[in-house]
Amino acid sequence: MKKTVVTNWGILLLIIMIGCNNQSKNNIDNSKLLAKVGDKELRISALEGMIPYNATTEDSSLIINALVERWAKEAVMLNEAERNVPEDLNIDRLVEDYRASLLKNNYESILIEQLLDSVVTQNDLEQFYESHKAQFVLDEPIVRCYLLKTASSATDLNKARTWWNKLPNQENLQDIQRFANEHGTLSKLDESIWYETSALIEEMPAGFMTASNIHTKKTFVQSKEGSTYFFHLIQILKKDATPPLEYLASEIKRVILHQRKQKFLEDKKAEMYARETRRNNIKFYK
Repeated sequence: MKKTVVTNWGILLLIIMIGCNNQSKNNIDNSKLLAKVGDKELRISALEGMIPYNATTEDSSLIINALVERWAKEAVMLNEAERNVPEDLNIDRLVEDYRASLLKNNYESILIEQLLDSVVTQNDLEQFYESHKAQFVLDEPIVRCYLLKTASSATDLNKARTWWNKLPNQENLQDIQRFANEHGTLSKLDESIWYETSALIEEMPAGFMTASNIHTKKTFVQSKEGSTYFFHLIQILKKDATPPLEYLASEIKRVILHQRKQKFLEDKKAEMYARETRRNNIKFYK
């Protein structure tokens, strides 16, 4: 392997450049060599803008040495790759294909940003859900519930217990919400949201709840390690059941937008192809 050379004077010069004013920087020779691996060279100009302007001399030295060493490792790997290029590998073709892909993807992104209808209405969601309902199956139970965690030393904790045991009384729920705003460290009090049981179990100490017994935990208040946990089950759907639209809404929206994007791009491609055909700009040769 060819020897790697790192020029210490080049690094010192770059450190000086970091601390110089703009006029002094203009006098620095950006062509100065910092490192060389085989026929590959790293010069000061390649590291422009990579050092924080307020870095100390010591920090600048560490950063520069790390950048130079990283460049050298990459250069060594590139040299090895160049020496082991398969005879049937057409680099120019790969580069051209990659360039074409970048250009096409960039233009597609522009078209999508400017022209694609990204609004998904409630009616869109409902139609998709009804048409594909059989495809959606739960991997685990999901629940609607109230969940609150607070410090066991919180004031009015006994009042909160009383309010909690009277759920789903809405007046008591309002009291609980005020209590949660003041003392809650974890609060899930929106009855319209569905949660995976695994996510809820992770929020609680071991043994408070399991996937097999969650359906029996209608309402409980338990304390452990300085925290008190309040739980009230509203509704549960078991594994393999069909989840409700509310649970699937964000996923369905992503699918709708993806399908809409794919159709939009195909239509645009067909439209441009037809246009260029009319202009006689497409030729086929046999």
